[in-house]
Amino acid sequence: MSIMCDRLECSSSRRHAAIVALALLCYVVNAHCAMAAERNFDALSFFEWNTTFFQEFSSFRKQWFSVEDRISSIKGEYEPFDWKAVRNSAKDVVARHEHLMVKFARDCRAAKAKLSPAESGPAERAIQLMLEYLDSVGLVVLKLYEITEKLHGKTLDPYSYTMENYNADFREFKDLNARFESKGKDVNLLLYGKASPGK
Repeated sequence: MSIMCDRLECSSSRRHAAIVALALLCYVVNAHCAMAAERNFDALSFFEWNTTFFQEFSSFRKQWFSVEDRISSIKGEYEPFDWKAVRNSAKDVVARHEHLMVKFARDCRAAKAKLSPAESGPAERAIQLMLEYLDSVGLVVLKLYEITEKLHGKTLDPYSYTMENYNADFREFKDLNARFESKGKDVNLLLYGKASPGK
């Protein structure tokens, strides 16, 4: 009886060891497949094939930089300019950014749903990084709009917005811009494998 019990215990131990070994093997294989999928996932191609982001962002950026250039070149407190037109352009930039971000997220969600489970993980991480980048852009253009709104208000009330106010706002804008540029480096690493696509 004792011998039979010993044999049963031995057999049970072997089965348990085999199950543990099989589980470990599955874990190693899955981890290996996930790493291979991560290495092989081409974020640039994924976004180019499944979204219109690059075309839309290019034209959006031109309008955004046009507003930014005008805001950055103020020389004096009473510099005459059509701030209403600049304010309206900045408002349009904010609206275009919102449309761009919503459409990009929707396109990515639809594209990710068609991927295999192994590809879905790297795609999700790439999408999240791009959305963080776009979110940082949104904070920049929103601050630009806020400044143009105040400059437009100054044409109605010259004392409503001083150069001191403007300088404080512009420092905040530069801080937001620095965060956006940092996110941009992360995106360039994701898409091109380097901090700047031109380097």
